Amino acid sequence: MPESRRTNPLLLASQPGIKRDGTKLEGDFYTDGQWCRFQRGKPRKMAGYLLVTDTIPEIARGMDSFSSDGVQYLHIGHPNTLGQYLINDGTLNAFNDRTPAGFATNVNNLWQFDVFFDSTGFGEPTIVAHAGANLANIDNSLVTPIYAGEVTDSAALVATGMDDVSGESSRSVSISSTTVAMASLGIRLPTISALRHSPRMLLSRKLSRAFPSEVQGRAPRDSSGLSTH
Repeated sequence: MPESRRTNPLLLASQPGIKRDGTKLEGDFYTDGQWCRFQRGKPRKMAGYLLVTDTIPEIARGMDSFSSDGVQYLHIGHPNTLGQYLINDGTLNAFNDRTPAGFATNVNNLWQFDVFFDSTGFGEPTIVAHAGANLANIDNSLVTPIYAGEVTDSAALVATGMDDVSGESSRSVSISSTTVAMASLGIRLPTISALRHSPRMLLSRKLSRAFPSEVQGRAPRDSSGLSTH
């Protein structure tokens, strides 16, 4: 080829993003993709999901995840049951039915969870759970018990003995059921200095003054794993 006709290669670069509307020849974007993200204008692998189990007994209506010694303790609340799933390296190792005795089944049950740590470092973390019939109506006033137990234990949760509460009564104070439950177990609630929800702060301040300081305290965290102390 004559030197005068030699040209450099032309770079055919796509713009970051996937454009599915219009025709495939219209525009400068990718036309399809799966498990893909874009970084610095380049497509990168995003990986995907790992199937742990597809045999849970019912639809999930609330979940809490707690990790200890390389094991994830997943508590999943269902309309009729409460299950604990132990997962290690992406493998389901065990399933435990932690449904409290006398639990009132309801197709509208929505679960709330919280885990409290022992501030001394010697006691086992405690999970507190409440199922309110609020799926169809967020302001349902039906009251139900508050349950608690060690988060890594496999036994059924037990009622705390506190007055029953409803999802309606905890709308303005999101942690009301869990906070009051821990107080009923004889656990002093420390003053909380940094919180994500202001209603939680208001209730915690009231309770921290109401219980004596000589009772051993535990620092609560929410279901996302963030400590609130």
